[in-house]
Amino acid sequence: MSAETPVCQLLERQDADYRGWWWVAPPRDGWLEQGEGTLISADVSVRAAWQAQGRPALSPFSPEASPPPGVVLFWPKSHALGEWWLLWLCQVLPEGTPMQLVGEHQGGIKRVLKVLAALGMGCRKLDSARRCSLFATRSAPQSLDPEAVWTRFEAAGLTLASHPGVFGHGKFDEGTGLLIEQLETALPRGQVLDMGCGDGILAAWMAQQGRDVTAVDVSAFAVEATRRSLAANGLQG
Repeated sequence: MSAETPVCQLLERQDADYRGWWWVAPPRDGWLEQGEGTLISADVSVRAAWQAQGRPALSPFSPEASPPPGVVLFWPKSHALGEWWLLWLCQVLPEGTPMQLVGEHQGGIKRVLKVLAALGMGCRKLDSARRCSLFATRSAPQSLDPEAVWTRFEAAGLTLASHPGVFGHGKFDEGTGLLIEQLETALPRGQVLDMGCGDGILAAWMAQQGRDVTAVDVSAFAVEATRRSLAANGLQG
């Protein structure tokens, strides 16, 4: 199968042996899903697609897999999220592991040069096509821990954990406030389900009201943020 997305089409034409590599935060693409290597993704739908093909697929919060011979990181549109992925990879990979960074120009891949320079990581451009670019570097020890990217903020009388990979990172939106106002008089007793839990504000608020809360989200970052938000307020869910 040929690659479907521009970033994967750029990778497909490389004369590189990607067997055993990690594919980190890629889009859905049949060429990748039927290829070689291990997926590392926070997106449960992408992991499910790989697993349906019998391919190994892990969350960044899963137990660490065996070190790969190399890594391809698909640069996200969120600059802060891309930095977190880099810091996380440098923490979990052996020093000097080959890394390739690929992304669309409109998604900010060209900013990678400044990010890598700030982290003291060398970089060279491998290729450019389909309005995408591909860069090469190697993992290196970092003084900044990826935990430092996590932040906390106060909203609705709660302490909330947030991450650049969570929708509405670090913000309390007006719609959530209106929903809480309505739930103050309409919240059912017993068990409640929070679908699309985000940073966990609704799950934490409902748990604070004495409800038995189950929180789910397609993003592993959101699930982890909700766990941290519940813990920060001494709540369970």
